Amino acid sequence: MFPFSRLTVVVLSAFMALPVMAANLQLRIIETSDVHAHLTDFDYNQNQTNPKIGLTRAANLIKQARREVKNSVYVDNGDVLQGSMLGDYMAAKGLAENEKHPSYLALEKLNATASVVGSHEFNYGLDYLNRAIANTSVPILSANVFDAKTKAPYFKPYLFKIMMLKDEQGQKHRVNVAFIGFTPPQVLQWDKRHLDGKILVSDIVLTAKKYVPLLKYLGADVIIALNHSGLGDGKTDINQENTTLALSKIEGIDAIAFGHEHDLFPSENFAHVAGVDVNQGTLNQAAATMPGQFANHIGVIDLILNNDSGKWRVINKSAQLRPIFDEKTQKPLVSNNWRLKWAMRPYEKATRKFVAQPVGNGAAPMANYLSLVQDDPTIQLINNAQTDYVQRELAGLPALAKLPILSAAAPLRAGGRHNDPTAYTDISQGNLTYRDVVNLYPSPSTVAAVKVNGAELKEWLECSASVFQHLQSGSSDVQPLVNWAGFHTYNFDVIDGVSYQIDVSKPARYNGDCLLVNPKSQRIRQLTFNGKPVHPQAEFIVATNNYRAFGGKFAGTGKNKVVLDSSVENRQVISHYIYTQTEQNGAVIAQADQNWRFAPVAANAYFETSPTERAKNYIEQNAVHPYIWSGTDGQGFAMYQFDMQK
Repeated sequence: MFPFSRLTVVVLSAFMALPVMAANLQLRIIETSDVHAHLTDFDYNQNQTNPKIGLTRAANLIKQARREVKNSVYVDNGDVLQGSMLGDYMAAKGLAENEKHPSYLALEKLNATASVVGSHEFNYGLDYLNRAIANTSVPILSANVFDAKTKAPYFKPYLFKIMMLKDEQGQKHRVNVAFIGFTPPQVLQWDKRHLDGKILVSDIVLTAKKYVPLLKYLGADVIIALNHSGLGDGKTDINQENTTLALSKIEGIDAIAFGHEHDLFPSENFAHVAGVDVNQGTLNQAAATMPGQFANHIGVIDLILNNDSGKWRVINKSAQLRPIFDEKTQKPLVSNNWRLKWAMRPYEKATRKFVAQPVGNGAAPMANYLSLVQDDPTIQLINNAQTDYVQRELAGLPALAKLPILSAAAPLRAGGRHNDPTAYTDISQGNLTYRDVVNLYPSPSTVAAVKVNGAELKEWLECSASVFQHLQSGSSDVQPLVNWAGFHTYNFDVIDGVSYQIDVSKPARYNGDCLLVNPKSQRIRQLTFNGKPVHPQAEFIVATNNYRAFGGKFAGTGKNKVVLDSSVENRQVISHYIYTQTEQNGAVIAQADQNWRFAPVAANAYFETSPTERAKNYIEQNAVHPYIWSGTDGQGFAMYQFDMQK
């Protein structure tokens, strides 16, 4: 049965039966996505304002885009509650019974028509999310999340609006506009501790194929999908994480506001993809935008509707992005919206006080400017803390305590997706605060551990090594080292406790999704434990986070491999480790042990990193190779060359 009453059908049928005069009209859809609680332009990591981020700046772009047209709606595509220290502060404080979450308050003040439940909305638990949603007037949508017991939709699946839109002559017309939201099924793995046994999440594409005919039956003239999901490959394998390209093939969907991957669409990054027109801003039959992260862009979709046939139909569509900052001139393109800035001021002030809490001392500066080319002290500290915690947790379990404990961690702030030269971890020597801990580990994930064998361990590292391009040995060209387009740096796991080399003269064995693409290739060489080669059947415990442990993407991970599923956040473990090391030794020491390096290759390569003087000084003092600065690229990143044979 479709979830609507007979009265609904009668009313809608009456609206549909009203005569309309032939006309054209324009409907603009304005999108933000993956704001991640960056509600203002204050960067808590850097403890200063940053004109490249912030909903208070994007707010003026939204206002401007609305003024340009007669008809517009603003939608947010999710991941709005978590991702900045303000989000952490609100979760630590908790929401009072009728208290509005500042992220949803900001959407209200911007007159958002709807938002979707993003993947990170669950990070602080269902009770917290439910209260935040209950206290906002903004409809929060997700059509593919269901109550595990009743099987009923857990959130509002769609929003059906009968809108009065003006045509080119200023005459008003009734147009039925439907908004439907989607959430990636992987949230069941990523936030298992919060969601297990409470919700079910169905396949995005199958759910859309169920609801789109329903919305058309209800009389929708325009259907707009809010898809908190990346582009994907267009395939329809069940429960895919990134589904927008596949969704764009479904007849009836006119526009898609998407995100999740923090990338930019339309942009030349996707010009090679079949079905994509980056000039028009379309994916197959739908107009679409993906506006980056932290409100650094807005998406603008324009639909032209015509009713010559007696029904409103979309006859033209286009999409574009609008940035808040010009990377070429290094100047902001828009100021703060001071009404929103003033409304967010109390939350910003409280957050700054919250993150200034002391946790211990650091014996030396730590930065991850070189984390993609050599072993790194920030990763070392995370791995040391995870190893310490898991050792203590497993000490009372004889069958597991006797196994060697390794630890896996990746650079979580290392240039974004080659789109943010400021997104690096840099922590000064001396007093360490909670701000520094979050700088080290931005995610509120929890500690978990898996039991793997030597063969799985090697394949895990093989997938991590996919972050690097295949270099041509003997070439005289300076070749790019990092595969920004096909890989996320947060998947470049460094596993401490073993030693190994990465041979980039071989093609990557896996792609960025850990799918085997070159079965005969082997990049991981000289994998040893305690100086001896790792036997394929040798057993290890690997400390990591719940996302990785339950993800099943990397070899050795997945639900059946998990031996420790803690409710303690990685950040809590890091804070405790810093505190205890400070108590015992006066400061925490996180010197990289250089357990991995590149195998020598007859090639010159370059890599990208932060362009600041602080970064340049750190690289000069901590380089294990003679890296040579060679200017900046079009994204504002510093470029360094080095001889990989040395």
